[in-house]
Amino acid sequence: MTTTDFPAFHAVGLLWKSGAQPYNLENQCRVEKEVNQAQPCLPFAHPPILLPLLGMVSDRDYVASYWRWTFFTTVILFLCLIPFYLLLRDFRIAMQSMLFFPAIFGLWMAQDNAIVLFAVLWSIYLLTRHQDFLGGFVLSLGVVKPQLVLVLAIPLLFSRLRGFFGFCLGVVVLVLFSLALVGVEGLKGILALTALMSKIQGFGVWPEGMYNITGILARAGLNHFWSWPIFVFGIVSVCFLWRRKGVSLSTFSIGIIVSLFTAPHVHLWDLSLLIIPLLSLHPLAPAIGSLFVVSFFPFGLTYWATYTMMLILLILHFRRANPTTRDQRLVNTTASSSA
Repeated sequence: MTTTDFPAFHAVGLLWKSGAQPYNLENQCRVEKEVNQAQPCLPFAHPPILLPLLGMVSDRDYVASYWRWTFFTTVILFLCLIPFYLLLRDFRIAMQSMLFFPAIFGLWMAQDNAIVLFAVLWSIYLLTRHQDFLGGFVLSLGVVKPQLVLVLAIPLLFSRLRGFFGFCLGVVVLVLFSLALVGVEGLKGILALTALMSKIQGFGVWPEGMYNITGILARAGLNHFWSWPIFVFGIVSVCFLWRRKGVSLSTFSIGIIVSLFTAPHVHLWDLSLLIIPLLSLHPLAPAIGSLFVVSFFPFGLTYWATYTMMLILLILHFRRANPTTRDQRLVNTTASSSA
Protein backbone atom coordinates (compact mmCIF):
# COMPACT_ATOMS: atom_id res chain seq x y z
CA MET A 1 0.00 0.00 0.00
CA THR A 2 2.96 2.32 0.52
CA THR A 3 3.85 1.84 -3.16
CA THR A 4 0.60 3.51 -4.19
CA ASP A 5 0.04 7.27 -4.39
CA PHE A 6 -1.89 7.34 -1.13
CA PRO A 7 1.05 8.48 1.07
CA ALA A 8 0.73 11.94 -0.52
CA PHE A 9 -3.06 11.99 -0.07
CA HIS A 10 -2.70 10.71 3.50
CA ALA A 11 -0.07 13.32 4.33
CA VAL A 12 -2.13 16.34 3.28
CA GLY A 13 -5.18 14.94 5.07
CA LEU A 14 -3.24 14.72 8.33
CA LEU A 15 -1.62 18.12 7.83
CA TRP A 16 -4.93 19.83 7.16
CA LYS A 17 -6.53 18.20 10.22
CA SER A 18 -3.64 19.35 12.41
CA GLY A 19 -3.82 22.94 11.18
CA ALA A 20 -0.45 22.79 9.40
CA GLN A 21 -0.04 24.08 5.85
CA PRO A 22 -0.82 21.07 3.61
CA TYR A 23 0.75 22.61 0.50
CA ASN A 24 4.20 23.07 2.01
CA LEU A 25 6.49 20.49 0.38
CA GLU A 26 8.62 20.08 3.51
CA ASN A 27 5.52 19.32 5.55
CA GLN A 28 4.25 16.85 2.95
CA CYS A 29 7.56 14.99 2.72
CA ARG A 30 7.98 14.83 6.50
CA VAL A 31 4.60 13.15 6.98
CA GLU A 32 5.02 10.92 3.92
CA LYS A 33 8.35 9.60 5.19
CA GLU A 34 6.65 8.35 8.35
CA VAL A 35 4.95 5.62 6.31
CA ASN A 36 6.91 5.63 3.05
CA GLN A 37 10.63 5.89 3.78
CA ALA A 38 11.75 3.72 0.86
CA GLN A 39 9.96 5.75 -1.82
CA PRO A 40 10.62 9.30 -3.08
CA CYS A 41 8.43 12.08 -1.77
CA LEU A 42 5.52 12.71 -4.12
CA PRO A 43 4.11 16.25 -4.09
CA PHE A 44 0.36 16.63 -3.70
CA ALA A 45 -0.83 19.46 -5.94
CA HIS A 46 -4.48 18.50 -6.31
CA PRO A 47 -6.98 21.28 -5.50
CA PRO A 48 -7.94 21.78 -1.83
CA ILE A 49 -11.53 20.70 -2.45
CA LEU A 50 -10.44 17.17 -1.51
CA LEU A 51 -9.00 18.19 1.86
CA PRO A 52 -12.17 17.87 4.00
CA LEU A 53 -12.70 14.34 2.74
CA LEU A 54 -9.02 13.40 3.08
CA GLY A 55 -9.05 14.78 6.60
CA MET A 56 -12.10 12.67 7.36
CA VAL A 57 -10.62 9.37 6.12
CA SER A 58 -7.03 9.90 7.33
CA ASP A 59 -5.63 9.16 10.76
CA ARG A 60 -2.42 7.65 12.13
CA ASP A 61 -3.57 4.19 11.08
CA TYR A 62 -2.29 4.35 7.51
CA VAL A 63 -3.75 1.03 6.34
CA ALA A 64 -7.24 1.85 7.63
CA SER A 65 -6.99 5.33 6.07
CA TYR A 66 -6.07 3.78 2.74
CA TRP A 67 -9.08 1.46 2.75
CA ARG A 68 -11.46 4.25 3.79
CA TRP A 69 -10.26 6.39 0.87
CA THR A 70 -10.45 3.45 -1.54
CA PHE A 71 -14.00 2.75 -0.41
CA PHE A 72 -14.95 6.35 -1.19
CA THR A 73 -13.38 6.32 -4.67
CA THR A 74 -15.03 2.95 -5.37
CA VAL A 75 -18.41 4.46 -4.47
CA ILE A 76 -17.74 7.38 -6.83
CA LEU A 77 -16.77 4.97 -9.61
CA PHE A 78 -19.99 3.01 -9.18
CA LEU A 79 -22.01 6.23 -9.07
CA CYS A 80 -20.78 6.66 -12.63
CA LEU A 81 -23.23 3.88 -13.44
CA ILE A 82 -26.06 6.41 -13.12
CA PRO A 83 -25.08 8.67 -16.06
CA PHE A 84 -23.90 5.61 -17.99
CA TYR A 85 -27.29 3.96 -17.55
CA LEU A 86 -29.14 7.17 -18.41
CA LEU A 87 -27.11 7.42 -21.61
CA LEU A 88 -27.22 3.73 -22.59
CA ARG A 89 -30.44 2.46 -20.97
CA ASP A 90 -28.67 -0.86 -20.42
CA PHE A 91 -27.46 -1.65 -16.90
CA ARG A 92 -25.37 -4.67 -17.94
CA ILE A 93 -23.39 -2.65 -20.47
CA ALA A 94 -22.91 0.16 -17.97
CA MET A 95 -21.72 -2.31 -15.32
CA GLN A 96 -19.13 -4.02 -17.50
CA SER A 97 -17.76 -0.65 -18.61
CA MET A 98 -16.81 0.06 -14.98
CA LEU A 99 -14.41 -2.89 -15.13
CA PHE A 100 -12.15 -1.10 -17.61
CA PHE A 101 -8.63 -1.87 -16.39
CA PRO A 102 -7.28 1.71 -15.96
CA ALA A 103 -10.32 2.61 -13.84
CA ILE A 104 -9.80 -0.39 -11.52
CA PHE A 105 -6.05 0.25 -11.38
CA GLY A 106 -6.78 3.81 -10.29
CA LEU A 107 -8.71 2.48 -7.30
CA TRP A 108 -5.74 0.37 -6.22
CA MET A 109 -3.36 3.32 -6.63
CA ALA A 110 -5.68 5.46 -4.47
CA GLN A 111 -6.00 8.02 -7.24
CA ASP A 112 -8.98 10.33 -7.79
CA ASN A 113 -9.56 9.51 -11.47
CA ALA A 114 -13.08 8.29 -10.59
CA ILE A 115 -14.05 11.88 -9.70
CA VAL A 116 -12.91 13.12 -13.12
CA LEU A 117 -14.81 10.34 -14.88
CA PHE A 118 -17.91 11.14 -12.81
CA ALA A 119 -17.72 14.84 -13.75
CA VAL A 120 -17.18 14.20 -17.47
CA LEU A 121 -19.96 11.61 -17.70
CA TRP A 122 -22.53 13.83 -16.01
CA SER A 123 -21.41 16.72 -18.20
CA ILE A 124 -22.05 14.65 -21.34
CA TYR A 125 -25.44 13.52 -20.06
CA LEU A 126 -26.52 17.08 -19.26
CA LEU A 127 -25.38 18.25 -22.68
CA THR A 128 -27.59 15.61 -24.25
CA ARG A 129 -30.50 17.12 -22.34
CA HIS A 130 -29.78 20.62 -23.64
CA GLN A 131 -28.67 21.76 -20.18
CA ASP A 132 -25.46 23.42 -21.31
CA PHE A 133 -24.90 25.70 -18.33
CA LEU A 134 -25.35 22.90 -15.80
CA GLY A 135 -23.23 20.58 -17.94
CA GLY A 136 -20.35 23.05 -17.87
CA PHE A 137 -20.82 23.63 -14.15
CA VAL A 138 -20.59 19.89 -13.42
CA LEU A 139 -17.52 19.58 -15.65
CA SER A 140 -15.73 21.98 -13.29
CA LEU A 141 -15.68 19.20 -10.67
CA GLY A 142 -13.07 17.56 -12.87
CA VAL A 143 -10.54 20.26 -11.98
CA VAL A 144 -9.15 17.86 -9.38
CA LYS A 145 -7.05 17.07 -12.48
CA PRO A 146 -7.22 20.35 -14.41
CA GLN A 147 -4.84 19.22 -17.15
CA LEU A 148 -7.47 16.69 -18.27
CA VAL A 149 -10.58 18.88 -18.31
CA LEU A 150 -9.10 22.08 -19.79
CA VAL A 151 -9.03 20.48 -23.26
CA LEU A 152 -12.76 19.82 -22.84
CA ALA A 153 -13.71 23.09 -21.14
CA ILE A 154 -11.96 25.79 -23.20
CA PRO A 155 -13.51 24.64 -26.54
CA LEU A 156 -16.95 25.21 -25.00
CA LEU A 157 -16.27 28.92 -25.47
CA PHE A 158 -16.53 28.38 -29.23
CA SER A 159 -19.31 25.81 -29.30
CA ARG A 160 -21.36 25.91 -26.10
CA LEU A 161 -21.13 29.42 -24.68
CA ARG A 162 -23.54 28.73 -21.83
CA GLY A 163 -21.59 25.60 -21.01
CA PHE A 164 -18.36 27.59 -20.86
CA PHE A 165 -19.94 30.15 -18.53
CA GLY A 166 -21.19 27.32 -16.34
CA PHE A 167 -17.69 25.87 -16.16
CA CYS A 168 -16.21 29.27 -15.26
CA LEU A 169 -18.78 29.76 -12.51
CA GLY A 170 -18.00 26.31 -11.12
CA VAL A 171 -14.28 27.08 -11.09
CA VAL A 172 -14.89 30.39 -9.29
CA VAL A 173 -16.96 28.60 -6.63
CA LEU A 174 -14.25 25.98 -6.17
CA VAL A 175 -11.51 28.61 -5.94
CA LEU A 176 -13.43 30.49 -3.25
CA PHE A 177 -14.01 27.22 -1.39
CA SER A 178 -10.30 26.40 -1.69
CA LEU A 179 -9.40 29.85 -0.41
CA ALA A 180 -11.58 29.28 2.63
CA LEU A 181 -9.85 25.94 3.26
CA VAL A 182 -6.16 26.86 2.90
CA GLY A 183 -5.98 30.65 2.54
CA VAL A 184 -3.77 32.66 0.21
CA GLU A 185 -0.60 30.90 1.40
CA GLY A 186 -2.11 27.55 0.53
CA LEU A 187 -2.98 28.69 -3.00
CA LYS A 188 0.57 30.01 -3.41
CA GLY A 189 1.83 26.64 -2.26
CA ILE A 190 -0.26 24.86 -4.90
CA LEU A 191 1.22 27.07 -7.62
CA ALA A 192 4.75 26.39 -6.35
CA LEU A 193 4.15 22.63 -6.27
CA THR A 194 2.57 22.70 -9.72
CA ALA A 195 5.60 24.59 -11.08
CA LEU A 196 7.89 22.00 -9.47
CA MET A 197 5.99 19.08 -10.95
CA SER A 198 5.87 20.75 -14.38
CA LYS A 199 9.66 20.48 -14.45
CA ILE A 200 9.24 16.70 -14.06
CA GLN A 201 12.39 16.33 -12.03
CA GLY A 202 12.52 13.87 -9.15
CA PHE A 203 9.94 13.67 -6.37
CA GLY A 204 8.46 10.48 -7.79
CA VAL A 205 6.68 12.16 -10.71
CA TRP A 206 8.07 9.46 -13.08
CA PRO A 207 7.62 10.97 -16.56
CA GLU A 208 8.96 7.79 -18.19
CA GLY A 209 5.83 6.01 -16.97
CA MET A 210 3.35 8.45 -18.50
CA TYR A 211 0.95 7.40 -21.26
CA ASN A 212 1.11 10.64 -23.24
CA ILE A 213 3.45 12.81 -25.28
CA THR A 214 5.46 13.60 -22.13
CA GLY A 215 6.13 9.88 -21.69
CA ILE A 216 7.28 9.56 -25.30
CA LEU A 217 9.67 12.49 -24.90
CA ALA A 218 10.99 11.25 -21.55
CA ARG A 219 11.62 7.70 -22.76
CA ALA A 220 13.37 9.10 -25.86
CA GLY A 221 15.60 11.27 -23.69
CA LEU A 222 14.20 14.48 -25.18
CA ASN A 223 13.33 17.73 -23.44
CA HIS A 224 9.88 17.49 -21.87
CA PHE A 225 9.38 21.22 -22.53
CA TRP A 226 7.87 20.37 -25.91
CA SER A 227 4.89 18.73 -24.23
CA TRP A 228 3.56 22.20 -23.31
CA PRO A 229 3.25 23.67 -26.83
CA ILE A 230 1.75 20.33 -27.92
CA PHE A 231 -0.78 20.66 -25.08
CA VAL A 232 -1.73 24.15 -26.29
CA PHE A 233 -1.97 22.84 -29.86
CA GLY A 234 -4.31 20.10 -28.62
CA ILE A 235 -6.64 22.65 -27.02
CA VAL A 236 -6.65 24.81 -30.16
CA SER A 237 -7.35 21.76 -32.34
CA VAL A 238 -10.39 20.75 -30.27
CA CYS A 239 -11.61 24.36 -30.35
CA PHE A 240 -11.55 24.30 -34.17
CA LEU A 241 -13.11 20.85 -34.31
CA TRP A 242 -16.03 21.69 -32.00
CA ARG A 243 -16.55 25.05 -33.68
CA ARG A 244 -16.74 23.42 -37.10
CA LYS A 245 -18.52 20.12 -36.39
CA GLY A 246 -20.27 20.92 -33.12
CA VAL A 247 -20.30 18.82 -29.98
CA SER A 248 -21.43 15.29 -30.70
CA LEU A 249 -20.62 12.09 -28.90
CA SER A 250 -17.82 11.49 -31.39
CA THR A 251 -16.32 14.98 -31.25
CA PHE A 252 -16.46 14.88 -27.45
CA SER A 253 -14.69 11.51 -27.60
CA ILE A 254 -12.03 13.05 -29.83
CA GLY A 255 -11.58 15.79 -27.24
CA ILE A 256 -11.03 13.15 -24.54
CA ILE A 257 -8.43 11.34 -26.64
CA VAL A 258 -6.60 14.58 -27.44
CA SER A 259 -6.70 15.53 -23.77
CA LEU A 260 -5.18 12.24 -22.66
CA PHE A 261 -2.43 12.32 -25.27
CA THR A 262 -1.40 15.98 -24.96
CA ALA A 263 -1.98 16.76 -21.25
CA PRO A 264 1.41 17.20 -19.54
CA HIS A 265 0.69 14.69 -16.76
CA VAL A 266 -1.13 11.44 -17.62
CA HIS A 267 -0.64 8.04 -16.01
CA LEU A 268 -2.38 4.71 -16.60
CA TRP A 269 -5.31 5.43 -14.24
CA ASP A 270 -6.12 8.64 -16.11
CA LEU A 271 -6.92 6.52 -19.16
CA SER A 272 -10.19 5.54 -17.44
CA LEU A 273 -11.72 8.39 -19.48
CA LEU A 274 -11.23 6.19 -22.56
CA ILE A 275 -14.32 4.28 -21.40
CA ILE A 276 -16.40 6.98 -23.09
CA PRO A 277 -14.91 6.85 -26.62
CA LEU A 278 -14.69 3.04 -26.37
CA LEU A 279 -18.27 2.50 -25.23
CA SER A 280 -19.67 4.91 -27.80
CA LEU A 281 -18.32 2.60 -30.52
CA HIS A 282 -19.43 -0.80 -29.21
CA PRO A 283 -20.85 -2.19 -25.93
CA LEU A 284 -17.95 -4.66 -25.58
CA ALA A 285 -15.21 -2.19 -26.53
CA PRO A 286 -14.13 -1.38 -22.91
CA ALA A 287 -13.66 -5.08 -22.15
CA ILE A 288 -11.74 -5.59 -25.39
CA GLY A 289 -9.67 -2.50 -24.66
CA SER A 290 -8.77 -3.83 -21.20
CA LEU A 291 -7.63 -7.15 -22.64
CA PHE A 292 -5.66 -5.35 -25.33
CA VAL A 293 -3.76 -3.23 -22.78
CA VAL A 294 -3.17 -5.98 -20.22
CA SER A 295 -1.98 -8.52 -22.79
CA PHE A 296 1.02 -6.35 -23.66
CA PHE A 297 2.27 -6.01 -20.07
CA PRO A 298 4.53 -9.12 -20.22
CA PHE A 299 6.26 -7.75 -23.33
CA GLY A 300 6.85 -4.22 -22.06
CA LEU A 301 4.77 -2.79 -24.91
CA THR A 302 1.86 -1.41 -22.91
CA TYR A 303 2.63 2.20 -23.83
CA TRP A 304 2.65 1.50 -27.55
CA ALA A 305 -0.45 -0.67 -27.28
CA THR A 306 -2.21 2.25 -25.59
CA TYR A 307 -1.04 4.73 -28.24
CA THR A 308 -2.26 2.35 -30.92
CA MET A 309 -5.66 2.06 -29.26
CA MET A 310 -5.97 5.84 -28.96
CA LEU A 311 -5.00 6.28 -32.62
CA ILE A 312 -7.59 3.72 -33.75
CA LEU A 313 -10.26 5.40 -31.60
CA LEU A 314 -9.29 8.79 -32.99
CA ILE A 315 -9.63 7.62 -36.59
CA LEU A 316 -12.95 5.89 -35.97
CA HIS A 317 -14.45 8.88 -34.20
CA PHE A 318 -13.21 11.26 -36.88
CA ARG A 319 -15.10 9.15 -39.40
CA ARG A 320 -18.22 9.17 -37.25
CA ALA A 321 -17.94 12.92 -36.73
CA ASN A 322 -18.58 13.40 -40.43
CA PRO A 323 -21.98 15.13 -40.75
CA THR A 324 -23.07 12.58 -43.35
CA THR A 325 -22.87 9.68 -40.87
CA ARG A 326 -25.54 8.55 -38.41
CA ASP A 327 -23.61 9.77 -35.39
CA GLN A 328 -26.16 11.18 -32.96
CA ARG A 329 -25.83 14.93 -32.54
CA LEU A 330 -26.23 16.22 -29.01
CA VAL A 331 -27.53 19.67 -29.94
CA ASN A 332 -26.97 22.43 -32.42
CA THR A 333 -23.69 23.81 -31.07
CA THR A 334 -22.90 26.91 -33.04
CA ALA A 335 -21.93 29.89 -30.96
CA SER A 336 -24.84 31.92 -32.28
CA SER A 337 -27.44 29.37 -31.23
CA SER A 338 -25.94 28.97 -27.77
CA ALA A 339 -25.86 32.68 -27.06
